[in-house]
Amino acid sequence: MSLLTPQQQVLLCRRGKRNLQDADGYNPHGSHYKAVMEVLNTLEKNAAAQIPKIPNLGSVVKGGPSILDMDFTHMTTGLGWPAFDTALTGDPGPSMEVFAPEAIVVDTKDSSSSPGEAFYATGASGIRYWFAHLKDDHPLGKRFKKGDKVGDTLPTTVGGGTHLHLAVNLIPVTGRHARYGRDGNGPNYTHGPYTLRRELARPHV
Repeated sequence: MSLLTPQQQVLLCRRGKRNLQDADGYNPHGSHYKAVMEVLNTLEKNAAAQIPKIPNLGSVVKGGPSILDMDFTHMTTGLGWPAFDTALTGDPGPSMEVFAPEAIVVDTKDSSSSPGEAFYATGASGIRYWFAHLKDDHPLGKRFKKGDKVGDTLPTTVGGGTHLHLAVNLIPVTGRHARYGRDGNGPNYTHGPYTLRRELARPHV
């Protein structure tokens, strides 16, 4: 197994081709050069095919950032999925609308959170989500398009006040859970560099 990521392999192949073209006596029609270039092109193509594709995910709150650029801050108690909180409005604050970051379908019959309702959903990307601390849940099989409203946060004084808890399971896509918190495995409720975008870009296992 290569110690280089697919992205690094692509860059290495491109650098090798440039060095070959800059070499003294380079002859693009020579059999030796053509053979080496063919090998480098094949290696680059194979490495490029292994680079994870990042889905185009939107925000879950009106005017908010894409969830791709949100960092996982804590582990979901009892579920084991990394999560981040958003739509925080106070203790208790007013309710906020929540939207689907991509096309999703509710994939589990019943769920709830403490406090409020919750639902599991699978996205078109293969990512699984758990939306928690909502006023209402949804029936199994309910579908939403990207940008559709999926609910309203429940005003509460629990857990720092009114907010959406969004837990994310990347195992169906990357083969492993996302890292979270300052150190990648915590501490809970700390910020770190482990955004959803970064975790999706890791080599899949």
